[in-house]
Amino acid sequence: MSDSEEPEPIEDEERAEPRKSKYDKRRLPQKIIPIPNADKVGWTERWTKGRKPANIPHPFRGCLLGNCGVGKSTLSKNLVLHQHPPFTKITIIHCDMETKEYDDLEPNEILDEVPPPEYWEKDGKHLVIIDDVDFGAASKDQMKNLSRLAGYCSTHKSISLLVCFQEFFHTPKILRRLCNFYVLWRPNDMESLATIGRKVGLKTKDIREIFDKLLPEKRDSLCIDLSDGTPYPLRKNIFEIIKRQS
Repeated sequence: MSDSEEPEPIEDEERAEPRKSKYDKRRLPQKIIPIPNADKVGWTERWTKGRKPANIPHPFRGCLLGNCGVGKSTLSKNLVLHQHPPFTKITIIHCDMETKEYDDLEPNEILDEVPPPEYWEKDGKHLVIIDDVDFGAASKDQMKNLSRLAGYCSTHKSISLLVCFQEFFHTPKILRRLCNFYVLWRPNDMESLATIGRKVGLKTKDIREIFDKLLPEKRDSLCIDLSDGTPYPLRKNIFEIIKRQS
């Protein structure tokens, strides 16, 4: 077609029919309408009246941070025991595929790396525990898979995630951004609490005061719950509610 030529008009019968919607536009309210995500229907849980503190709504993304021997795997197992309804599938991702540390959970599989998104299927209430995995030397593909697991796969494929690390600063950034609850044990370097506090919304003096006054023992832990609608934002050893001074 030359620049001087006019485009041919579109005949009426060639025009596309407008898309039909199940929503009656004449009655639509002038506000955002909740529209369910088909991928998330079925296994998305909420905080409800009477729900116990350790029964964190699925799917969650939890980060457990503490030195060797403080009880990270024990706490992970307790969270599993208190899930109601229980998990229908458990996957362990560990540096040692021969580990027996989680045998008492009767996991469905033990892997030594994070699979790609297409590996995961939405087949019930699934938990993935990542423990003793060094992501500092991980490939780009591994980091990409971790990002997709903590993001898309968790919310769209019904997967809760528990990750265990010894230090906050060794935790991949994607997990720090996407985790909605943390469990912290007293670190060797108390100065690091200031940074951790900022990341999770606590002032330096507040988080230090909690550890100094309420968490005197080596195995005492602070749960910082950022999940939507939580009635228990701060807890000692998961179960004991910590009330902040106003």
